[in-house]
Amino acid sequence: MKIGPVFALPNSNITYTITTRNNGPNAATNVLIQDPLPPNLNFSSADGDGTFNPITRAVSWPAIPTLASGASVTYSLTVTAPATLGPVTNLAFSSSSTFDPNLANNSGEGPPSQATTAIVSSIADLNTTKTGPTTAPAGATLTYTITTENRGPSNATNVTITDALPAGLSGVVASGGGIYNPGTGIVTFPRSQV
Repeated sequence: MKIGPVFALPNSNITYTITTRNNGPNAATNVLIQDPLPPNLNFSSADGDGTFNPITRAVSWPAIPTLASGASVTYSLTVTAPATLGPVTNLAFSSSSTFDPNLANNSGEGPPSQATTAIVSSIADLNTTKTGPTTAPAGATLTYTITTENRGPSNATNVTITDALPAGLSGVVASGGGIYNPGTGIVTFPRSQV
């Protein structure tokens, strides 16, 4: 299994985590793990004595003499993302001297792996929270506070914040330029940069 970020910025560091598990039923001998880097990824570092071969562009880790049934080993690898936008797929491969009846799961490609990273021009991690009373008597005035935070690293533009209110509320007033649509029960706050 290989896990990496879904998105990354151009020329940023991308760290992948590679986990090889022996699904058994026997111990696996002479287990080899390799990660051939595509041309648009540049090697930065690898843990676990991983080494990079600039000719083959493969990162390799020392052979594991024996990996018991049910056991796993995990390594991490850091590369530099390309300057160009678009998807980058980076697979890792494992092999063993012991017969493997299922070679289809040796590439870190299938679920739950995330081996493809989209290189995008900006990333904005928006986090919205809503606080207010959990209970109130009938006819009481309720005040809710909605907070949207951009955890970055890029600015978020054209941000639209909406709040779908339950049926039965009346006299809705929204601050911050919010507009309430009684037909849909949705409050929409104006677009802005966060």
